[in-house]
Amino acid sequence: MKPLTIRPSNRLLLALAALVVLSIVLKILQSSQAVQLATIGGLFGLILLKGRSDFTRLKRLPPLTVQRELPDNLNLNCEFTYQLIIENHTEQTLLLSAAERMPAHWLREQRQFSSRLAAKEKLKFTYQVKPSRRGLVELSGTDFRLQLPGGFWQSRYHVSAQHQVKVYPDFSVLMKSPGLSGVGNLPVPGIKVFNKRGSGTEFRHLREYRLGDSQNQIDWQASSRRLKLIAREFQEEQSQQVIVMLDSGRRMHVETEIGTHFDAALSAILLLAHSVLKNGDWFSMQSFGATERWLPNVRSVRDISKVMQHFYDLYPSDISPDYLVAARQLISKKPKRALVLIVTTLQDEDFSDLLPAVRLLQQHHLIGVIHIENEAIRQQLSHNITDSIQAKSYLGAVQLNQLFQQNWQRLQKEHVLCISSRAKDLLPQSLNAYLRVKRSGML
Repeated sequence: MKPLTIRPSNRLLLALAALVVLSIVLKILQSSQAVQLATIGGLFGLILLKGRSDFTRLKRLPPLTVQRELPDNLNLNCEFTYQLIIENHTEQTLLLSAAERMPAHWLREQRQFSSRLAAKEKLKFTYQVKPSRRGLVELSGTDFRLQLPGGFWQSRYHVSAQHQVKVYPDFSVLMKSPGLSGVGNLPVPGIKVFNKRGSGTEFRHLREYRLGDSQNQIDWQASSRRLKLIAREFQEEQSQQVIVMLDSGRRMHVETEIGTHFDAALSAILLLAHSVLKNGDWFSMQSFGATERWLPNVRSVRDISKVMQHFYDLYPSDISPDYLVAARQLISKKPKRALVLIVTTLQDEDFSDLLPAVRLLQQHHLIGVIHIENEAIRQQLSHNITDSIQAKSYLGAVQLNQLFQQNWQRLQKEHVLCISSRAKDLLPQSLNAYLRVKRSGML
């Protein structure tokens, strides 16, 4: 372990300062020059010898061992404990200050620790960390400042580390509910329960007739053979295609109380994917904008991690998305009929590009548009007006809202499943959209 720098400690500076003060005092006391030289020279020689000895010992210190105890996968905005374990392999006590190199977005209470590390001793430093950004994080290592007890020098070391941690959106609702069965028992408020359309859309098996079964369920041929009433049992059709198109453009940067529109959309889509896979359907996902990613044909709920791994580190860009180009790309990949949900944040000028894209997609697919509402406009419309500045802001918000509603009605006339939702309600709204299609047989 080679030191990056070695510099004088405070103890050495104090010793030199004391030597200077002593020489001044001896002059004031009018001591003889021989006494002054002998005293100052002797003390300076002792300081020099000790300083040289400390410098050599500090430079030849064996390396410290650093271990980290933290999960490999973390949740966004969730606090966790991060332990740094440092072991002293030397036969001497060290005065130690340690600071871990962490990303700036890992909010933590304490950045640096100081302690006395005895020979052959291990120390544990504990951090409370809360990641505020998704993605792959690389921990580069630990910075140390070492000093021997009573030593005249201190050294600075860096022990590098190749430790990677993945920060995912907070999927605590999913992880705490291992027994989820589609969305029927998903503990999310606001989800509506839709009745099955008719007797179902896919034959399951034959069974004996039960009181209350519809006469349309009776299989008369099977009943005549067995000389008792036999009914057909149906289940919802499976192996249908559900595709989510996620806008990764600049509109999705809008901040809310639960994060950006993009963060809210990503969390909701993952839970939607879980429900789709639980219902026996296929799930695919495409992001569009400056960064385009495509994940096709996820079939089993056991593969839900594929969705997480593919999109957990995706962030929106600073350019406007091209809906028409994204629609053409999707059709080239998936021409077979599917439910396509476009998750985006719209403004008035976006509809001139969105409408042609929707019409193009409708030639192949059933289309739904999920718009995440801008909270700033909603808040402006709900404010009490007390002065002229607020009145102008209110009128501006009213005008923007009216233009949006006119375009939204145009989109509804295209026979598109239109959902306008606040960021915090995005999960139940998107699940309701999927259920509405699933239970009604629209697909």
